[in-house]
Amino acid sequence: GQGLAAFYPQPLLRHCGDIDLLVSPADFDKAVAVLNRQASPEAVEKAFTTDKHYHIRIDGFDVELHHRSMTLPESDANRRYQACEDESLALPPDIFFVDGVEIRRPEATFNAFYVFFHLWDHFLERGIGLRQVCDWALLLHARNTQIDHDKLRQLVDAFGLMRPWQLFGAMAVNHLGLPKEEMPFHNPTFGRKAKRLLRIVVKEGDILSLGTHELTFVAAPMVHWPEVIMTYDSTDKVLFSADAFGKFGALDVEDPEGWACEARRYYFGIVGKYGPQVQALLKKAA
Repeated sequence: GQGLAAFYPQPLLRHCGDIDLLVSPADFDKAVAVLNRQASPEAVEKAFTTDKHYHIRIDGFDVELHHRSMTLPESDANRRYQACEDESLALPPDIFFVDGVEIRRPEATFNAFYVFFHLWDHFLERGIGLRQVCDWALLLHARNTQIDHDKLRQLVDAFGLMRPWQLFGAMAVNHLGLPKEEMPFHNPTFGRKAKRLLRIVVKEGDILSLGTHELTFVAAPMVHWPEVIMTYDSTDKVLFSADAFGKFGALDVEDPEGWACEARRYYFGIVGKYGPQVQALLKKAA
């Protein structure tokens, strides 16, 4: 998030939910030790590890340490993605500075690919906000001359992302103002579909009628992501609460007592620190 915020005219206005750090798998344990030395003993005790990252809270900020930028569910695709990532990270990084401190981002071509892949994954699994499309568009704008279009095409084609890329690309050009010359593989024929896609990126108070069911969208910023929107089904009186009441290993329901324990741990570790936002959401839900 901070690396993408640097592409904004006013970076501090781009809200970041946490601090994500990427290190090589070989250096992961060393990096965990470094973070632990920066945190309080209580924070180290509450820190936890998932199959994707190490999570710890330092001076009021959530820090997630990743050994891979993404993990794909299909093993062959995951191996190919990791090979592409390793190849990219061996190249000179895209460096910027914050208060004199050097920060390293992946080189521009892979970063453009990764940011879109991550956007697309969120869109399919959890939904997205316009912020994520803006992140991608501003990256393409700022690093347009540094992106290798031939290499980028190879990456996009290798993972079957060309049509989604062109769909969201039309949204970035037609509705966010990105010059079409700065959108790789721009295809104007996706314009009408992009307009329909924009309607899917819903806002607070929107209502979607599905016949029997009527869905109302409820904004829940920072519970626990800035762009979270929950869905209320007024027919069945069910609130689809995004990850506010989730847990690690949410598909494991064989042990109800274990489920409750893990749900509490998830809430305390991930959501509970956003107390005012949770209270505001509960007032809406009531």
